Amino acid sequence: MPCGLCLSWDYQAHHHCWGFSHSIEVAALLLVEHRQPDDVWRLWRAITTSFDTWCGLPHRLLLAGGGTARTVAHVAGSSHEQRDNLLQHLHEIPEVTEDDVTALIAERRRYYSDALCELDATARTTT
Repeated sequence: MPCGLCLSWDYQAHHHCWGFSHSIEVAALLLVEHRQPDDVWRLWRAITTSFDTWCGLPHRLLLAGGGTARTVAHVAGSSHEQRDNLLQHLHEIPEVTEDDVTALIAERRRYYSDALCELDATARTTT
């Protein structure tokens, strides 16, 4: 899946540097649009890549595969090596529904859309 590949590239870049580039969140947003429960592992890796990604990425994106109940059930039924760590973290995130996740994704998309429009407007006034 191309969205997963974009996120993989971004967490590789963040692993070797300081700071937070919004490109990793944009890649995560592209991935969560598909609402696949198994993408929780890519998102978890992105979040845990560095201190900066831990602080910069919305942890509620981990629940994009179906809200809290479905995501916890999916992770609990997995044999993934990070299962216990992720389960512990998921229990620390306030419970959300699929509708809450939809609202979060829409909010983050608006944020980046507005930022791009502002950059475009600034570019037009300086040329």
